[in-house]
Amino acid sequence: MRKLDVEDWTVKAVKAEEHDRGHFFSGNLYRGARKVATFTERGLGGPMEIDYLDDDAESDFMSLAHLLQGDEYVEADAILLGSMVDQYVFVKKVRRDRKKKTYFSVANGDEEFTYAIDAPYCERAVGMILNEKGEISIANEEFDIYPDGVEKVYRDE
Repeated sequence: MRKLDVEDWTVKAVKAEEHDRGHFFSGNLYRGARKVATFTERGLGGPMEIDYLDDDAESDFMSLAHLLQGDEYVEADAILLGSMVDQYVFVKKVRRDRKKKTYFSVANGDEEFTYAIDAPYCERAVGMILNEKGEISIANEEFDIYPDGVEKVYRDE
C-alpha cells in the first residue's frame, strides 16, 4: 500500500468493521487541524454519506479528488476517502504489529500484493524482502513506523 499524497487532508476517528456484505466505516475528515466533514460508508451498496461542514472545504476536496482519481468519477471524493480510510487502517495495523512483523507490498504490473513476514523490521528482514521480484515498498519505510530503538535500514539500491 503506497502512501497517498493528500497534502494537509487526513482522516481521523475512523471506526471500521466488516459484516456479511463487506466492510463499513465512519470517521471525520480534517484539513490541517480543522474538522471539515464526517463520512459514513454502510457497505450496503449505496453511496457514501459525506457531510461537509464548509462549502470551501467541499469544493477543495472535490478538486483534489478529481485530480487524483480522474474526472470520469462522479463520486471521486468518496473513492478518495475510501483509499484514505484503507491507508489509515493499514497504518494502524502496522503500528500495532511493528515489534513482531514487517509489512511490504510487491507490485507486478498493475497488481499490488501486500505481505507480512514474522520478523520485526531489521536488516535481515529487509534482505529477505528484497529477494522478491517486482517493485517493492516496505510499509515501515513508507510510513516511518519502526520498532522502538530501530532506525531505517540504509542500503545500496
